[in-house]
Amino acid sequence: MCMSLDLRIPLDFERLPEFRMLCDALGRAAKPPISRDQIENAATRMWMRLWVELGYLAQSTNQPGLLTPDGVSLFLSTVQALFGEDCKPMEMLELSKCVGPHDEGFFCDRFAKWNPHLSGDYKKQEVRGSVNSAIVRQQNRLVTEAIQQGQLLPMEMFKKRNGEAMSTVEQKRALVLIKNVDNCLKRPSRRQMEFNEGLMADAGFAIEHHTEEDLLKFYFWLANSREQPCVPKSTEQVLSDFEELLAASKKK
Repeated sequence: MCMSLDLRIPLDFERLPEFRMLCDALGRAAKPPISRDQIENAATRMWMRLWVELGYLAQSTNQPGLLTPDGVSLFLSTVQALFGEDCKPMEMLELSKCVGPHDEGFFCDRFAKWNPHLSGDYKKQEVRGSVNSAIVRQQNRLVTEAIQQGQLLPMEMFKKRNGEAMSTVEQKRALVLIKNVDNCLKRPSRRQMEFNEGLMADAGFAIEHHTEEDLLKFYFWLANSREQPCVPKSTEQVLSDFEELLAASKKK
C-alpha cells in the first residue's frame, strides 16, 4: 500500500532543461505565434498534467514514471484542446526529453527519481532493508535444511525438464530455491509429500539458468512484493512462471 499520496515536483522545474526545451517546442508549434508568457503558461499546464497522470498511473503499474498507452490517451484528453490540431503534445514531450520511449509506452526518469513513494507497492527503504537482511541471514540455514531434505526424497524426483538426472549440487540448489520461495511467500514448512517432480524440474530450470546473485535479488523482490495481486501466492506457480516474474522484478 502506498504510504503517501503527495506528488513531489522540483521547486525549480521551470529552470530544468526539459522544461526549457518544452517551451521552445511549443513556441515553434504555435500558429499564430504567441507571447513568451503564454508559451510558459502552456508548458506549465502540460508539465503539471503529465506529472499528475504519472502519479495516478504509478499506483496501478508500480512503476513510477511509466506512461502507458491508456495514460497517453488520458493525458491528451486534458491538454489537446489547449493547443489545437497542429500541436502534438507527445511529440513535444519526447523532443524536450520530458519522456523517453519505453517497452510499455513512455517513461519519465525525473518523475521516477522524485516520486518512488507513489508506487502501489512502495515500502520505506528501511522496511525493505530489514526484509532483505532477514533473507540473507537465513541462507546458511536453508542450505543445511536442503541437504537434510534431499536425503529423505527419492532420487527419481530429482530430474530436469529434459529428463536428465540432477547432480548433487543441482539437487541442493533446487531445494534451496524452493525453500526460499516458500519463505518469501510466507508459506508453512513444506512436508515431504508436497515435493513432486514438476516442482523440482521447474526449480532445476531456474537454478541452471541463473546465478545465486540473480536469485537472491529475486527473493528480495518477491518478499517485498508478495501482497501485490500480480504475484502468485504459491511456490508452484512462481516457479512455473519464473522467467516472467524474474523479468518483472528487474523493472523495479
